[in-house]
Order: sequence, then structure tokens, then C-alpha cells
Amino acid sequence: MSRNGSAVAGVAAFAAATALVSLVVVNGLKDVAVYASLRGQPIGLGTVRAAIGPVELAVLAVAGAVTAALAWFELRDRRFTALLRTATPAQGFALMLLLGAWTGHAYLGRGVLLGGDTGTHIARFLEVARGLEGGRLPTWTNYQFTGAPLLWFTGPFTYVVGGALAWALGSALVAAKAILFAMHLAAGWAFFAWMRRFELTPSTAALSAALFSGCFAILHLFLYRGVFPQAFTLVFLVLLFMGADGLMRGVGARWGNALMVGLATAGLIVNHQPHALFAAFYLALFGAACLATGVWRWRGVPVLVLFGLLGAVASAVAVLPVLVESDWVMIEPEGGFFRAHLPTAQRLLNLVLWRNTRTTWGIDYWAYLGVGLLTFSLWGFVACARGRGRETIAGRMVLPAALCLLPCLVLYNPVVRDVMFIALFLGLVAAFGIERALTTRGQGAIFLVLLAIADLASTAVQPVVRTDKQFLIDAGHALEQDAKPSRFMQMDVPAGDKPGPYLGDAGPDGGPISYETTVQRIAGNHDLAAPRVHNLVTSVAKSAEYELQATGRLSPITRTLLGAYNVSRVVCSSPIDMGCPAVIEGTRAEPGLGRVLPLEASPALFAPSLIRVELPPGTEKPMMKPEDYTEAQGRPRIEAVAATLAKLAEDAQFDIPARRARTLPVLDALPAAPSAPAGVANDATNAGAGTMDVLGYSVGLERVELRLHAATPGFVQVSHPWFPSTLVQVDGAPVQPIRSALGLIVLPIAAGETTILLDDGPTRVRTLSALLSLAGLLAILASTLVLARRDKAA
Repeated sequence: MSRNGSAVAGVAAFAAATALVSLVVVNGLKDVAVYASLRGQPIGLGTVRAAIGPVELAVLAVAGAVTAALAWFELRDRRFTALLRTATPAQGFALMLLLGAWTGHAYLGRGVLLGGDTGTHIARFLEVARGLEGGRLPTWTNYQFTGAPLLWFTGPFTYVVGGALAWALGSALVAAKAILFAMHLAAGWAFFAWMRRFELTPSTAALSAALFSGCFAILHLFLYRGVFPQAFTLVFLVLLFMGADGLMRGVGARWGNALMVGLATAGLIVNHQPHALFAAFYLALFGAACLATGVWRWRGVPVLVLFGLLGAVASAVAVLPVLVESDWVMIEPEGGFFRAHLPTAQRLLNLVLWRNTRTTWGIDYWAYLGVGLLTFSLWGFVACARGRGRETIAGRMVLPAALCLLPCLVLYNPVVRDVMFIALFLGLVAAFGIERALTTRGQGAIFLVLLAIADLASTAVQPVVRTDKQFLIDAGHALEQDAKPSRFMQMDVPAGDKPGPYLGDAGPDGGPISYETTVQRIAGNHDLAAPRVHNLVTSVAKSAEYELQATGRLSPITRTLLGAYNVSRVVCSSPIDMGCPAVIEGTRAEPGLGRVLPLEASPALFAPSLIRVELPPGTEKPMMKPEDYTEAQGRPRIEAVAATLAKLAEDAQFDIPARRARTLPVLDALPAAPSAPAGVANDATNAGAGTMDVLGYSVGLERVELRLHAATPGFVQVSHPWFPSTLVQVDGAPVQPIRSALGLIVLPIAAGETTILLDDGPTRVRTLSALLSLAGLLAILASTLVLARRDKAA
């Protein structure tokens, strides 16, 4: 083995040994510390002794020996310094993979992921997988927000890929970890390939790729904020810039660059539309600077524009339905556009102060970029300002990158993780800085590299997986196995008898309850895709939270409204176990769930008549977020919605145990009352008049079947949301449902037995957009073939 080969092998040994320290020893310490902390036990030397056994000592010993050996080799013959100067492309690629695997090893820890939006994405992977098990790509879920579109109003790419992988692997959690780790490596590989096109050395490209993909600001996005779709966005972003740069500079095969631009454009839009808009802006700004400085050539513009447009056409499936059907759900399409604000001092400090824990909340995603990325980018800026190396391709990219960094500090959107763009452009400058440092510093450069690697290592050790949440997974299984299909409301409560606030779950969130099981709940994973019933259900859930916190009991009206939404139990969970506090009245113990608060609930309510009402403006849209309930400016609207619900319940006079109401409030024009069959009198004097029995009720991912028996004709309110694309059949015949004032479906039924089927169906715009996307994809492939033949002929 060559000396460089042995150096690469040494890096591999170091990465493996120290990753084991993180995964085995550090995670073990974390498990013991978390257990003690949640139970109020002291954490000290005894905690450490409890977590360090023979296996942990062996891992520490091996890691220490490997580290000492590597230090000895460097002191003896400068083996790793030589690798930095003389690495071959293959060795540079191997170095990039090793550094990428090290900085991303935390994704593979044993246990469940919990940070930020993590649960929402894992639950959605599971739902897509359940649909694929049934032989179809699901577009609707009955398990979130009383029912909601599964794919159309959020970028579907990640969920389709994650669902397919979960179906293949048999675990949504394993699929999520595999995707995060694979995309982490892919982002590093794409950046490495792009830097090689700048004529940088393999070692420079490898280090810059590691600093970009492995910086804590990027890890922070996924491990602490749980924004899983942006793992794909990061890869598509690099591929878009690399393909555009290759087309405009004539580097690499023209057809390959064009294909990269077309597919990356489509991928960005289908994965998450607002990020694609920001990427287009920054590419335009970057490209304008490159054209102005002569780095890019104008002759490449037509092909770049053509394939960008074809990529946009190929993404129609994720754009047109959002624009046309957005009024059906909570999403506001204009919310993804540009906004501007000046960064505060604290936000800027978040980028440069060392952190290895969660640092931001809410819409701010800025976090520590890393000493290596910051140091080498500063080196690159200074070298360029002094005119050193500015004539190289990498040096000529510094100015365009700097111009893009300025708006990065000002432009934002609540759903755009703008720190990715900051890291991308700093990574470009840092690559130039690394090359200059390795060229001018000689053997001393190894110390700068070691400093950068040590910093990456310090933030890559992320013991964020949790092994103490099995009780939540068990609760999901208990709820899924319940013989009575119904919804549940989840409430977060303090551990034990500790005082503290209750938190009624109205979404958007998910958790381990939905990691392995599909269960009906009134909260959901992505509130932008929630139907118009969302604000009403959220208001009921928050009323339940306030009442249980204040008095330990639910008011009759809150019980009634929860029952109308078919909520049969309030399930409580604390950081350490399941079960509602003893101060809540009327609870009972259930296996796997601890003490729950049972409620009278019904999947359908019968009434002999309808009453038409109008909801006050602002009742259904815009969306009411959880934070609105804690801020003073949201109080008038919250009180107005609560008053509306109280009035609706008063008018309807719901009797949940009897499955009936005096009348059903609806928003549509009143239809004619259904008539009784021949020989059956339609009056209230008949024995059993106005009664209804539920003979059968089954709920699948997309399909609902409900069998009823009514003594007289009338109307039934089904506890599933009114939604324009829902296909409703009554006794096999298509029916146009009436819209309940509670956001649910109302149907006329005859006396006797009735079978109701609900399923999601395609709409014209979804069919048209799918055809356009297919046409755009075929056009990309055909145009790529034309380019390849022309280039070959030339």
C-alpha cells in the first residue's frame, strides 16, 4: 500500500473508532443522564460509572490507540500532510466519503428521532408506505386532522421516496435515518464534484465538501429542527448550481449538465416550492455576476433557460393543484414569497459562536457554521482582495458568491431554511481559501485542517436519538388495535404529580405514537394541508386544554363537540410515561395508555332537518396557529370562533349517546327533505322515529365505509371533513355532499339501511398537472438526447 493509501486507511480507522465512541459511549451516557434528569435524580460521577462498562472501555481504548497511532505517523513522516498535497482523485473522493460519514454518523444512532418536525415526516413516510402496501400511491389520509390531503399541498417528493423506502425496509424510522444519512453523503459528493470542476486539488475539494455538508448549521436543520425534505433540497441545490456552471463555462458534457439543470429544477420545485423560488433568485444573481465578470459565457444562456423551463413544466404536479385548490385547505400560496428584514446581532452571533445543541426556535434556522468554514472563507476573501489566486477559476467565483451572501442576510421566508444558501456560498469561498492555505502554508496547513476537523467532530457528536420513548410507540399500537374506530386527542402533561401547564395537541406535529402505527387523531402533520375544518377542531382542542388545566373536567359543550368529531378519548403523555393526571375527573386505565379520559363519541349523527347558517368572516381562514392562543392579538378571533361553535352546538342540540341532533347546521343551500319509502309514514309519531344505529364503521388510510340504519328518512352528519375532491357514494350511487357548519359531511338518507362510502378522487387540475409533468420530463430526456447527438456530431 502506498503512503497516501495508508494515510486514507488511517483516516478510515480514526473515523470508525471515534464514531463508535459517539454512538456507544456518548449515547450511553446520554441515556443514563436523560433517565436521571426526567426523574429528578442527581447527575454526577455515579451516572458516568453506570454508563461505562467493559464494552464502553474497550471502545474508548481502541479510539485512543488509533488516535495515538495517527499522531505518531504524522510526526514521523508527515504522512497526512503529504496526503493533503498529493492525494489522487480517488483518494480525495475516499477522504470526502470518510469525512462525510463521520459528520453524519449521528443520524444512525440507536433510538428514535424527535427533534422539531421529525415526527411529522416519519408519520407521513409510514402513511405513504401503508398506501403502497395496498397497491396505490395514496393522496389522502384519514389519520391526520380528521382527514386531509396527504401529498398535494406540500412538496411530495420526499414523502414518496421516504414512503417507498419505508415500504421496502418495513420501518418508517429506519427509512428516515437512511435518507438523512444518504442525502448527507450525497450533498458532500455533489459539492466535491463541483469543486473539482474549479480545478481544485482532490484534497481541497474533499475538505471543502466536508466543511459544507458537515457544518453544524446543516446538522442542526435535520437533527434538531427535523426539516427532512430539505435534505433533498440541499442536494438539488448543489446539482442545480453545478449543472448551470458547467453549461455556462463549457465544463463537462453539455448534455449531462443540461440534464442536471432540468432534473434539479424539477426536484427543487416538487420537493418544496418556496426553496425553489429562492434558489432561482440566487442562481440568477450568481449568474449575472459571473456573466458580468466573464466567468460565464453568454452562449450557454439559451440551453440553461430551456432546461430550467422544462424543469418547471415537469414540476406542474406540485404547483398547479396548490394554486387552483388552495382555498380548500389552510395553505396560502403567496406565503412562500420573498420577505426582507435586517438581521439582529443575536442572529448573526448564532452563525459564528460555537454551539453543538439546538440554538433557535420558530422560523429562525440560523446556527453555527463552523470554525473551518468561517476561517477558510475569510482566508479566501482576504486572498482575493489581495489579488492572490484571483485569476484562477475558484478565485473568480469569490465575487459572485460574495454578492449572493449579502441578500442571504436580508431575504427570508418563514418556510425557507435560508442558512443552506449561506453555507453554500461560504463553502465556495472556503474552497478557494483552503487551496490558498495548502499552497502557501505548506506543512503548517495541517494544523488549520486539524482545527477544522476537530471542530466538525465536536459538533458531529450529537446524541439526539432517544431510547426512552418506547411507551409512546406502545401507545400507538394500543390505539391502533382498539376495536372501536374513533379519534383521540393527545395532551402533553408534566411528569408525575409535578405542577405545570397542559398542552392540548392540535398540530402541526407528530411523534412516536405514529412511527409504527396509523391511528386517527384530531391533530396532524402539516397544517398547511389541513381542510377548512382545522380552525374549528383546533378551537375545541384548546378549549379542552384550558378546561382540564383549570378545573380538571370538561364542560358539557366541549364534551359534545369532541363527540361530534368522533373523539372517544383524551390520551395524556408526559416525558416519562403515558397517563392523565389524577386531578382529571372521570379517567380510567387502559392497557398501554395509562389513565385516559373516555368520551361519548359517534362517527355519525342523525337529524330530521337542516338549518342553514353562515360562519363569521375569519372562522375558517386564515389558519389559526397554536401560538395565536398565547398572544393577545389573537384573542378576539379565538373568542369569536369559540362563540360560533357554542352557537352551532346550541342550535343543533347534539345528543352524542343517542347519535342524533334536533337539526344540523349547514353552509349550503337547503335541499328537499328525503321522502319515506312507500308504506312508511314520515312523521315523528312512529315508534323509533328519529333514531339511527351504526351497523358498521371502518376507516382505512383513504377509504371510509359506514353502514347505518335509520327509522325514518332524514340527514346524517358524518364525522369526516367536507372536501371537494372526496368521492361520496350512498348505496352505490354518487352523491354531492352538503357542507356542515362544523366542516363535516352531511348527507340525506332514506329510512332503512344505508351504506356510505368515502374515498379521495382525482380532480381535473391534478390529472392535467400530472400529464404536464410527464410531458415536461419526457421533453427533458428528449432534449438531452438531441444535445448529446449534436455534441457527438460536432
